[in-house]
Amino acid sequence: MNEPRTTAKRLALNSVCSLSINVTTALVSIFLTPFILNRMGEQRYGVWAIMGSVYAYSTVLSLGLYSAMNRHIPMHVARGHDEKIREVASTTTAFFMAMGLLILILTFACADQILGLFVIPSSLLVPARLALYTVGVVASLCLSLNSFAAVLSGYQRYDLMALGRLIAIGFRIGLVLAFLGRSEALFCMALIFGATECLIGLFNLWFAWRLMPSRPLQARAIRWQVLREMFAYGVNTFLYAVGGIAVAKTGEVIVGTCLPPEHITYYTLALMPPMMLSGFVQSLVASNKPAIADLDARNDLRHIQELTLLSQKYVLLFMVPAMAFFLILGGSFYHIWLHREMNQVVALLYILAPGYVIHAGQFPLFSALAGRGQHSIFGILTLAMGISAAGLGIFLCRTVGWGAAGVALGATVAMIVVSGVVLPCHAAKQLGLAFGDFVRRAWIPTAYGASPAILLLAFWRLWHPPTTLWELILVAGSTAPVLAVSVWFLSLDKTERNRFGGMAFGWLQTCAPAAKT
Repeated sequence: MNEPRTTAKRLALNSVCSLSINVTTALVSIFLTPFILNRMGEQRYGVWAIMGSVYAYSTVLSLGLYSAMNRHIPMHVARGHDEKIREVASTTTAFFMAMGLLILILTFACADQILGLFVIPSSLLVPARLALYTVGVVASLCLSLNSFAAVLSGYQRYDLMALGRLIAIGFRIGLVLAFLGRSEALFCMALIFGATECLIGLFNLWFAWRLMPSRPLQARAIRWQVLREMFAYGVNTFLYAVGGIAVAKTGEVIVGTCLPPEHITYYTLALMPPMMLSGFVQSLVASNKPAIADLDARNDLRHIQELTLLSQKYVLLFMVPAMAFFLILGGSFYHIWLHREMNQVVALLYILAPGYVIHAGQFPLFSALAGRGQHSIFGILTLAMGISAAGLGIFLCRTVGWGAAGVALGATVAMIVVSGVVLPCHAAKQLGLAFGDFVRRAWIPTAYGASPAILLLAFWRLWHPPTTLWELILVAGSTAPVLAVSVWFLSLDKTERNRFGGMAFGWLQTCAPAAKT
């Protein structure tokens, strides 16, 4: 058996690299969205958003194999089974290429039917069709290259994944600023999006090829038995992914089928803070799954339990105060960001926020059980959550007449019931923990550590709501140290403080000689 890849240093590096991708993406989105919205207008922006929501479903055609690779690759690497790695890589690459071809065929065969589902003005139908074709080709190519991103994740090389994506994001910024507005905006955005997404896939291919054993892709290494085994593992993750996409993206689709495109824009903008924060959380815990698969291969249950409890606490310590910032200062944030009043957006954010906080809190639990191959119920329940959110959203939007607010409420109710009650109880049982362990070691410390910062935000809202970017930065800057101090003393125990202090001291020792030279 090879030396363990799962170390505190590797976990920290992977989490930082994954987080860097999402932080950079979020900052770029914050920076570019006002520019894109002004160049495209609310209707075109809404049509572009609905295309992204439709093609988000193309990711489910991986049928859970990405997740299965994320478990099998680290296990084979830990055991030194190079031939098994070739079999997994070759088999899944062949499958992903077949699914990519399927997306390409469906795009060109069903474009008119897809566009006919939504309330799109006749003046935008031609550019919308061209953009749809472009996005379909890109989705096909990216899915064909999907196995190489999974290989990097399995090798726990999130640093290489981050590098490729950050380079592509830089190109995307330059292309948007240089070309958006010089031609039809919908088609231009599709081309820019497509070029940079393909660049990410090519970077993943290059990095993964250098990590895998020699001649990693071989036709003779394709094993249908391997595919069946991975399907057996991945089907639950597939259901989990479908449910997650249904919660995140079906709302936009429902709004698009019932209301004009500008309402999609409002719903999309309201989703941005909770989706952005959820993306941060997923990046923070993404490295847990291969790490737990590695620990599970060594029968180390104690460290799996500890990693899960700590991960949930750190997720909540990030998610709760960050979401509180947007809830308390949402009106000021949108006005400063978009230079216009967005009361509809703020109202939708108030409805969506509680569900997303609770939903994000169960990401570490899913990673823990998925890493051990015990996540079957997660897929079923998350799919049920997605279906419930869609059903409630349609009912409240169309039948009751609450519009986009009804869609948001349907999603929130479904997330609170499933992610807040059912899934944590099951995870506790599977991991040999009591439900009270999560309350005692995650939720209560979060309440203690986040409360002073939340009270300070409320004080700012009552005393002097920010009206400029610098004032908003001042509020965030004054709240951050209060949060840091309260978390350090009220949320972390002595062992954690010693661990983080030791890591910080070691980092300073490493940086000091470099600074002198």
